[in-house]
Amino acid sequence: MVDISLECAIVGQPGTFDVTIDDGKKVSVLKNMIKDKNSTSITCDSKDLKLFLAKTDGGWMRDVDPAVLELTEGRIHPDVQTLIDGKRMGETWSIKDVLEANDMATPQSRQVHVLVVVPKAGVSLSGDNDGRSIQKFNKPIEFSELEHEGGVPSKFRTWRKATVAAIASLLDRIPVIIIRAPPLSGKTAMFDLLYNHIIRSKPNALVSRIRANRMAEDVKFADFFKLLYGCDFEAVCAHKGDRVVLIDEAQITYNDELLWRGYVKDTLDAQIPGLRFVLFSSYGSFDAYRKHERAGTPIRIPPQFTLGLNATPSKPGLQVSREELEEMVQNSIGASVSGLVWILCSGHIGIARAILRFLYCKFGSKTPNAEDIEMELRSVELLQYIHFSYRGIPTADAFQRVKKS
Repeated sequence: MVDISLECAIVGQPGTFDVTIDDGKKVSVLKNMIKDKNSTSITCDSKDLKLFLAKTDGGWMRDVDPAVLELTEGRIHPDVQTLIDGKRMGETWSIKDVLEANDMATPQSRQVHVLVVVPKAGVSLSGDNDGRSIQKFNKPIEFSELEHEGGVPSKFRTWRKATVAAIASLLDRIPVIIIRAPPLSGKTAMFDLLYNHIIRSKPNALVSRIRANRMAEDVKFADFFKLLYGCDFEAVCAHKGDRVVLIDEAQITYNDELLWRGYVKDTLDAQIPGLRFVLFSSYGSFDAYRKHERAGTPIRIPPQFTLGLNATPSKPGLQVSREELEEMVQNSIGASVSGLVWILCSGHIGIARAILRFLYCKFGSKTPNAEDIEMELRSVELLQYIHFSYRGIPTADAFQRVKKS
């Protein structure tokens, strides 16, 4: 038996490390050695680690491969995801047996050989957490069939898959995203949908979500975070690997100096590698000369990091797409009314939902004819319904386009 040098990487954490082991030793021994080398960041039992060979096209991954470059930055390349979704190294096998069974050559330098997957509960955040609250990170939101659930009414729901994916992809290159739009523009729904998307696409990241409107008066972000997750936010900042924090109704936190001038600014300045913020706000651009107007962000967020209602060639927006509206229509009244609704709502998802609610109240689950639908969409009653029930309202220009159509 001979000693071999295995370059290992913990998936979701930046960097690699070497483990030198006799190839006659079992994989279970390798797990022990990996844990010993990472005793600070790995707190689970070594038996709970999952190990995978870092192989590609019949050979070892090289340090210049795109998958390895992303791996060393703490990101998960699709090739790596495919490997860790596959067969793992058997604990009772010797290292030599594993290599021979997979026709792998003797490990050399400038390669990566073993991918290590650590259970989420085995990632230490240090601080005062006693380990009981860590499972709240990455907990999926289950959308029920209730009328309201997480800001997305089930009968009028669109999963907005393309928009969600477009916003999530920005996090690979933008550390702080602020999504600023008026009420009823779909921010809270996007907050929930984006959270679920991130925990699925980044399974080894620590993802947390804060609803600022549930904070008691005078309670700051750090205190509320500790209350929810059982650990200090400083421990999250110190943790290696990807961390994503989503905050809804972020305008409520504009007076929180530690959050904005501390954590958010440090993230913008690349002082906390791997940390990302997505902030949903109803108002408030930074203005150094503001004195008496309502509050804005305490720091300047670069325009390219700010999203709004309207999409641009380089940035997605909150406005509903025609395909998403079709999904909402088919999930509610199921009638061919999307054309008129599209004109009337001008891409505002809150107004589109209000129109569909109005039609559903009128016709229920039955399929109405086109003439009856058009009559209701042109009615003063619809305008009154939106006016009294919702804070958004179609523009006069939108109504004129309906009359001409």
